[in-house]
Amino acid sequence: DDGLRERVEAAAAACDERVWRLPHHQEYNDMMKSNVADIINSNPNRKAHPIQGAAFLSYFVTKGTPWCHLDIAGVHAVESTSGPFQEGPTGWGTRLLANLLSER
Repeated sequence: DDGLRERVEAAAAACDERVWRLPHHQEYNDMMKSNVADIINSNPNRKAHPIQGAAFLSYFVTKGTPWCHLDIAGVHAVESTSGPFQEGPTGWGTRLLANLLSER
């Protein structure tokens, strides 16, 4: 949803958290199909692995509902103190969501 994407990007910019839109084509949804269930939650094929989270979630969103997937993998924690970051959880996305929710 372009409108929601713009709001997420504005909220991220307001708190210096970086986001970017990844593609979401039908082939990614097809990767989530299973031989034994309706869908799987993670395909062992690592092509477009960050997009798989959104592809998985898309199966649970009512058509026409604006939504986004904020992938926190890799930014949820840091292993050592560096610059403004302390070792441990970063809380990435918390300020972004607070900004997004406070705009309404």
